[in-house]
Amino acid sequence: MLKESKRIQKGKEKSIAKGVRKTEKKELLKVKDDIVFQNIFGKEKNRKITEHLLSLILGRKVEKVILDVNKRMLTNRADGKIGRLDIRVKFNDGEDADIEIQVRKYDSLPERILSYWSAMYTQKMEKGKEYGEIKPSISIVITDHRIKELEGIEKYHTKWNLREETHKERIFTKNIEIHILEMP
Repeated sequence: MLKESKRIQKGKEKSIAKGVRKTEKKELLKVKDDIVFQNIFGKEKNRKITEHLLSLILGRKVEKVILDVNKRMLTNRADGKIGRLDIRVKFNDGEDADIEIQVRKYDSLPERILSYWSAMYTQKMEKGKEYGEIKPSISIVITDHRIKELEGIEKYHTKWNLREETHKERIFTKNIEIHILEMP
């Protein structure tokens, strides 16, 4: 009986040791995974974390953050493309932002970013509303890779506006702002 008990105990120890080894091999989820990213920064319960992230990226105070906003980008055309934003945030009484995590490389990423920005911006246009009342829309894209169009720019965070070609210090409108964070 004692031998049998020792044999069972050794079997349990081996089983536990195998379980530990299996656990050690499991990979942790990464923040750059869409589902993890959306659960950290896209949920109302984590509003303060998103508020802080936006403040850091935009370089200004962000408050009155509203999350869980409709992330589906509709088109005005029956044959138009429909996109889905990772995180859509409304803040500061009317501004909004799209926060995207891009792990996959797209050849046409700049056009994709602009398409998402324009759909988000035009959704804010309401009948009878003056154009001057429309608040800025901001696209924030965090990539897991370098973007070929940004080669030669030796900083991880770039900010883009609509500017005049020879007078680069002149911003045409504050309503378009794109931030790209390359984090390979």
